Amino acid sequence: MTTIDPASLRSLLDKNCVACHSARIKSGGVSLQGTDLSDLAKNPATWERAVRKTRAGMMPPAGSPPIAPDVRESFAAGLETELDRHAVLQLPPPGLHRLN
Repeated sequence: MTTIDPASLRSLLDKNCVACHSARIKSGGVSLQGTDLSDLAKNPATWERAVRKTRAGMMPPAGSPPIAPDVRESFAAGLETELDRHAVLQLPPPGLHRLN
């Protein structure tokens, strides 16, 4: 299980993503500039999309400086772990289901 450090994530985003995903440019309708990284579950759709596009090799796009494969994998795995951790916390307790 890979965890993600908010400071490391901020560094990676600022170096590789914010040039296109800034508050001004907002490529794909997404701004990662100044995003609160201490709670990724505040915007799970954005981060799920980031995981999918990163794993598919769509981010960073062609022509942009590449991210090393191990760093890219660690980034995606860390995001998935954090998002999954939050999703599990949203599930109802096991065995407590309403019967209609």
